Amino acid sequence: MKTALVLGLALGLIAPTLRATETAEAEAYRLGCLARIAEMDGKYDEALDYFNKSLALVPDGIIYGERATLKADQKDVKGALADYDKALACKLRDADRATLHGNRGSLRQSNGDLDGALADYNQIIALKPNEAVVYNNRALIRKNKGDSAGALADYDKAIALEPDNGQFLSNRASAREAAGDLNGAKSDYDRNVTLAPKEPSPYYARANFRRVLGDFDGAIADFGKVSELRPELWLGVFCQAVTRQAKGDFTAALADYDKAVALGPDDLDYLCPYREIALRQLHRSTPFGEMAKTVASWKDGWSKTIGLYLIEAIPESEFFARAGQGNTDTVRLHQCAAYYFAGMTRLLSGGDQGTARTYFEKAIAFSLPDSDEFILARAELARLPATR
Repeated sequence: MKTALVLGLALGLIAPTLRATETAEAEAYRLGCLARIAEMDGKYDEALDYFNKSLALVPDGIIYGERATLKADQKDVKGALADYDKALACKLRDADRATLHGNRGSLRQSNGDLDGALADYNQIIALKPNEAVVYNNRALIRKNKGDSAGALADYDKAIALEPDNGQFLSNRASAREAAGDLNGAKSDYDRNVTLAPKEPSPYYARANFRRVLGDFDGAIADFGKVSELRPELWLGVFCQAVTRQAKGDFTAALADYDKAVALGPDDLDYLCPYREIALRQLHRSTPFGEMAKTVASWKDGWSKTIGLYLIEAIPESEFFARAGQGNTDTVRLHQCAAYYFAGMTRLLSGGDQGTARTYFEKAIAFSLPDSDEFILARAELARLPATR
C-alpha cells in the first residue's frame, strides 16, 4: 500500500510534464500544417511565420527542411542552407535524411558550390545506393569539375539502373563526346532517338553531334525531323538553315531562314545577321541592305551589336571591344561570334582572304562546337584556298 502511494505521487508529478510535452508537439504539428496550407496558397510570409512558431515549440528536422525549401523558393539561399544544416542535425529516418541531402545538394549545385553538392550526393548514395537520378546528378558535378572518368562511371550506373531513361543517355552521350569517345556518343544519341521517335529533343541533340562531326546531311535530316514534329517552332528550321549554310548550299539556307522568319520568333533580331550573310553569299542584296532597314528597332543586346557592325554603324575595333564585355562564358561566345562575322565581312566586302582566315582560325580556337559561329567559321575556313 505504501509503495503504491509513492508510485501514485510520482506519476502525479510526471503527468503534467508529459501533458505539456504532448500539447507542445500537437501544437507544433498543427502550426506545421497551417504553414503548408499557407504555402500552397502562395502566402509565403504567413507560412514562414507558422514554421517559425512550430520550430520554437519543437525543433523538428522535417519542419526545418520544409522551412528551408520555402526560403530557397524565396531566394534566401543563406537562410535555406542554414535550415538544411539544422534539419540534418536532427534525428531522422534514412529516407528523410536522403531527401534533405538531395534538396541541399541541389541548392548548393545551383549556387556553384560543387564540392558541397558532391558531399551531399555521396551521402545519399551511402543511404540509398540504387537511386539512379542521384548518380546522374553526381555525374554532372564530376563532369563540371573535370573528372571525366568519374562522371562516365556515374552515368553508367544511372543507366544500368534505368536503361530507358533518355535524359541519362543524352547526358552520357555528351560526356562521351567531350571525352573523345565518338562511337560511344553516337550509340547513345542513336539509342535516345530509338527510345523516343516522336520527341524532338533526341533528334536535336543528335543533329548537333552530327554537325560537329561534319555530317551536315545527317544533321539536316535530324533538324528537319525536329521541324516535322514541332512545325510551330522556328529553332529547328533555323538550325537547318545554319547547317545548309555551313555545307555551302546558300540557296536552301536562305529559304530556311525565310521559313524561320515567317514563324515569327520573338527574337527575330537573332536570325537576321545569319540571313544577311547568306544573302551576301548569293549576291542577292547590297551589303546588308535589308537588315539596315530594321536594326535600329531591335532591342539592345549582342544581336543588335552584330547588326550595327554589319551595316557599318560601328567600326570593327568597337565591335571587338563590345565582344570582350561580360562574364567569362559570355565573352567567349561573343568573341567567337565576332571573329566569324568580322571574317565574313572582310571576305564578302573586299575579298580579304588573309584576314578572314585569321579571324576564322581565332573563332575556332575558342573550341565552342555547339556555337553556330564555330560551325560556320570552320566551314568557311575549309572553303578558303590553301595558303602557299
